[in-house]
Amino acid sequence: MKRWYPALILLCLLLAGCSGKGEETTFPTQTEAVPVEAAPPAGLHDPDDPVEVRYGDALRAYPLSAANVAGMKAMGSDLLVFSDTEVSTRITRLSGEELYIAATARLDFGLTPDNPSLQVTESGLSYFDPVNRQTVVLDASLREITHIPVPEDLEGTPLLSRDRETLYYCTKAGVRAWNLETGIRRVIKEAGFAQQSVTGLHLNDTVLQCRVADNEGNASTLLLSTESGRILYEGAQELTMRSRGDSYFISFPTGCTRALLFGQAGEYKAFVEILDQGRGIPPEDLENVKTKFYKGSNAVRGSGIGLALVDSIMTALDGTMDIQSTLGRGTVVTLGLPLYHKA
Repeated sequence: MKRWYPALILLCLLLAGCSGKGEETTFPTQTEAVPVEAAPPAGLHDPDDPVEVRYGDALRAYPLSAANVAGMKAMGSDLLVFSDTEVSTRITRLSGEELYIAATARLDFGLTPDNPSLQVTESGLSYFDPVNRQTVVLDASLREITHIPVPEDLEGTPLLSRDRETLYYCTKAGVRAWNLETGIRRVIKEAGFAQQSVTGLHLNDTVLQCRVADNEGNASTLLLSTESGRILYEGAQELTMRSRGDSYFISFPTGCTRALLFGQAGEYKAFVEILDQGRGIPPEDLENVKTKFYKGSNAVRGSGIGLALVDSIMTALDGTMDIQSTLGRGTVVTLGLPLYHKA
């Protein structure tokens, strides 16, 4: 009988285990992730800036913290700021209504917004790197996508088309176009000048701007058709041409305009601020400068009808003209123009 004890005890233990309730195995319940709305990045907008305070809702002020800002370029709805452009260049992309810093890039050479090799689109930008002798392409995040080595016998700087398919450049023998997809290089214009360089590409890449000079140093500007090489314009002045789609604007380096300041008010107004660095207008003359045929005490030429005529035009347009001047420093003229939206 004793030999059955172990088996009997084992059987009792098994029966007890089957009838008893063991501990339930529990798993931690997963809590649903609650989306947390990220705080918008801090931008440059400063509603307390004196310029914004002065014009109320007409302007929004964005003080730039970067030192030595050389200028800006539009990249779609964003802005590219170029600073520290003497030895190296810092490019900052500002985005959103508050203009927060979305991306930055540092170049080891000077690049200003008016550099003829600079092309900016919504998808990125391209420029000529004189240190490494190549054309560089960056995406919208200011990261390098690719680079293109310089063509043989390059004169001046090359210029990449906006679609990044063709590189335009000059040699000693003329103007060339290099199709980067097929590798074919064609002649746009045979021109044997002592110096020549591509300086612009306009009107949907159909017009090429070049600056040329002969052996005597006489320089001129050429506008050429990129397809036929036909000369569309030739002149001695170094002009500035800007285009959008099929429209264009050409300006020459004359006059005393130093800056333009644009804004839009809640009443749909645009402000244009024109500054000069002249001798200024004395306070006793300032209140009369809008009077027809009035000439200030320090006027050296003119008939006294310029500002009066502008004031009458602005009045006819339901606009405004404000003049502020400081002796020895210059004059600021602010024009306020109404903007009308189509119904």
